[in-house]
Amino acid sequence: MSHELHRLLNPTSIVFVGGGECAIAIQRCREYGFPGTIHAVNPRRAELGGIATVASVEDIEGPIDAAFVAVKREPTIEVVRALRAKGCGGAVIYASGFAETGESALQEAFLKGSGVDDDVAWIERLMASPAYGERWGRWWLDVARYADTNGQDENKVM
Repeated sequence: MSHELHRLLNPTSIVFVGGGECAIAIQRCREYGFPGTIHAVNPRRAELGGIATVASVEDIEGPIDAAFVAVKREPTIEVVRALRAKGCGGAVIYASGFAETGESALQEAFLKGSGVDDDVAWIERLMASPAYGERWGRWWLDVARYADTNGQDENKVM
């Protein structure tokens, strides 16, 4: 999971899936000097933000580190499934109409398709492990400079 997070936050390739919002995001990436590869997906347009489009995520060659998805809520689920199948490191979803509108079934379908349930299960297993708490507990005690001492010279080694 940490490898995917690194890929999302430090991408060498980004795919933009959608329409006008993606054209603006592509322009911003260029303005900020993104040095990596930019892909655009839109089945109805020839280009987005000056980038030639492909019809679907499956048509992209090479790895995808990050994605910006700006489509309606129903197609979002299929796009996220396709990104997961391509091994995408992570995605920013620019869509609404899921659980906040009472559509809990659509939200569940989205989470299942995105693989979030797998990551949540991994985190829960990690947090349930006593070794995890011991490891990080020791680290935080070091950070806080905790020691079994009262800070005086009379402390003796036990």
